Amino acid sequence: AALLAPALKTAREKAKQIACMNNLRQFGLASAAYSDEYDGDLIPCYTASLSFKVWAQYFPAAGLKFQNWGELGKDVSPVFICPTSPMKYGDLGASPMQRFNYGYNLYLGANVVYKLAAVNRPAEKPQIMDSALRAGSAWPDRCSYYESDESTMGFWHAGGANVLFLDGHVSRHVPGDATAYWFATPP
Repeated sequence: AALLAPALKTAREKAKQIACMNNLRQFGLASAAYSDEYDGDLIPCYTASLSFKVWAQYFPAAGLKFQNWGELGKDVSPVFICPTSPMKYGDLGASPMQRFNYGYNLYLGANVVYKLAAVNRPAEKPQIMDSALRAGSAWPDRCSYYESDESTMGFWHAGGANVLFLDGHVSRHVPGDATAYWFATPP
């Protein structure tokens, strides 16, 4: 039994990593549906012009339930929670923006909406990834996106982070994989 314990632990972690990648694939499908519905628009990281709305609030139409500001204490879809993250749902603070473990690329629309067709290399541009930003940040939505380098990524999958790219593929990355293009405004 003692010989099997490390193998079982590795298998459990691999299953969690696959579940996380599947969460990101769900975001990719929902994002593609959104772009189809809204004339090629990308989901913005956030909008504040008329009413404050972060990326996760654009997904309910695709069946991905997210808490809005007035819905604290209600269920959030498990797709917003990475099964490997050391920060679980109850630990993430009171703000609904701190109830999930993924970050959206700030450079894909901070109060601006870009067209998917305007992105030159969608297979190289991250959209959503494991995020390490959490409760206690100055902005309540701060955990919902990552910024200008890898320091905000959550490398909790055996030292790697799962990343969804704009073309819909998901892959695992380790520190040092990111390029300057990851953290640049489109195109």
